[in-house]
Amino acid sequence: MANKSLLDLMSPEDRQKAIIKAEKRLERRKTQSLDVSPEMFIVAELGYYFGWEAVVAIKRGFITTYDEKMNLKKSTFTLEEALALIEGAKKVWYSKVIDTAHGNFIAHRSTMVKEQGKEFNKGMKPFIDKAG
Repeated sequence: MANKSLLDLMSPEDRQKAIIKAEKRLERRKTQSLDVSPEMFIVAELGYYFGWEAVVAIKRGFITTYDEKMNLKKSTFTLEEALALIEGAKKVWYSKVIDTAHGNFIAHRSTMVKEQGKEFNKGMKPFIDKAG
């Protein structure tokens, strides 16, 4: 079984979109006046979201994975994959920010009505259902 990159796990359409987005983002960063190179910015951002091991993986150019028999193997890891992971991490982060803001709004709004507990529970029901 050949080693696969994370991009290889995507559909051809999604993989192409991710590569095009990565190229555009890299070009955009090159036109900005950053104190660090665009590549270093990407690696640092990857580290912010995924920790030191992600920085080491991108530096090495591979990530360690396991095959179906649980043997260690190396899979390629590219800057484009890093950018795709960062984009995914940002979407997860922003969804959490929205959920937190929504919960805070519900909690604040429930303090302004007569039956506070009932209003709070009603507003929090979608979150409670998701936590299931």
